[in-house]
Amino acid sequence: YGLEDLYEIVLSMGMSRHRLQNEYLGVTTRIVTTPLTDRASRSMLFALGSHCAVALEGPSGSGKTETVKDLAKALAVMCFSFTCSSLFDLQASSKFLRGTTSGGVWCCLDQLQRAHPEVLSVMAQQVLTIQQAMIKNAIYY
Repeated sequence: YGLEDLYEIVLSMGMSRHRLQNEYLGVTTRIVTTPLTDRASRSMLFALGSHCAVALEGPSGSGKTETVKDLAKALAVMCFSFTCSSLFDLQASSKFLRGTTSGGVWCCLDQLQRAHPEVLSVMAQQVLTIQQAMIKNAIYY
């Protein structure tokens, strides 16, 4: 952590710099840092610095969602975890992404393979639009 000015705290790791979001999340427990979680956190920070999405893979119960949530806590960012199902339709995915984007919230999509291919295709286009807006620092997209 470093103090940029009186009102801004920045987390720097390598070439990646992220402003602390000032979201008070309360006193919560943290996950145990292992070489794997450390490597995943570094990869996520570099991906976020490039305005890219992150997809962690691994067996069920290996702590992928908790690693994302723990990094969000470290950056003081609200993080929602959403478990996808076959009932996850185009309207629900649009509302979910619109809500998380407008609030500056991170979203962690679990069990994404359960969603229908047409929903995944539309979500990919929506995420691409969000990424392009972030690269341009656009207010509206």
